[in-house]
Amino acid sequence: MILIIVIIVIIVIIVIMLLVLLNIYFYYQSMRSVDKDLQKFNWNHLKKEEYLKKCYSYVGDRFGMVKHCWIYLPWRNFFYRNMWKMKGKGLPCHVYTFFFNRCLQKKFSKKDIKIIFAADRAKNIVVHFYTKVKLDGKWLNADVWGKRRGLPFGKNIHDSKWKR
Repeated sequence: MILIIVIIVIIVIIVIMLLVLLNIYFYYQSMRSVDKDLQKFNWNHLKKEEYLKKCYSYVGDRFGMVKHCWIYLPWRNFFYRNMWKMKGKGLPCHVYTFFFNRCLQKKFSKKDIKIIFAADRAKNIVVHFYTKVKLDGKWLNADVWGKRRGLPFGKNIHDSKWKR
């Protein structure tokens, strides 16, 4: 009996390790695809603010909108395939944020980009990720996931001034 339990535990550990490795592999494949796509654009001459807005629109318009995607399509919380190639499909906010931040890293330093994790039960948003970017000494919100939802640039879904 103990031997069977040990074998099951070992199998579970191996499966989890394989899933983690698969997630890491497709994360890097997705980021390489972002890099490859960005090379197609001649954005190097743009000022930081223009570049920021171009990236915001590029990533925000690339994917569709699925309300509470992380609940209804939970497999999309993980990089089970090259997620950048899922053009037109709904993705969770943290995946939007990863892609957006990857784009920003071509022009901004890592210290000027922050991933923000927030939760607000009052607005029925349990968990949300967005980006803060330091531009000209000020931190700006850049909630690229919220773009398709009508959220203006510079706001995040937790802003009290934003109404759905």
